[in-house]
Amino acid sequence: SGNFGGCGLEPPFPDNSFSMIYARSVIHHWAEPATGLQELCRVLDSGGRIIIHEPLADAEETALGVFNQSRSECGVTDMSTEEKFTLASLTALMHCCDLDGISWTVTRGEGLAALGCEIFIKKA
Repeated sequence: SGNFGGCGLEPPFPDNSFSMIYARSVIHHWAEPATGLQELCRVLDSGGRIIIHEPLADAEETALGVFNQSRSECGVTDMSTEEKFTLASLTALMHCCDLDGISWTVTRGEGLAALGCEIFIKKA
């Protein structure tokens, strides 16, 4: 099954181990995002779901401004969008999950959630 997202870790989970996986802001950290997504699908049980919230390089400007203002007020630097995927490139990446029994959608968030998108993956 290879390594998990290119980070050099072999997930210690057999196929079909989880009915629900939730992740936030992870895909842009993986050296091999397609491999990471395929591994998540591999360990997902039949009828299982994956929800990933991923920030975007093309985040909506107003939401990004509000978010960065809040971070500044807390003494935290602005969110970088350089290493992130655009909505189009992330949607293209999701085609690596066009596997038997897997369905998925990518939806841009609204309001403050327009900083990113929600990825929903389901295994039949």
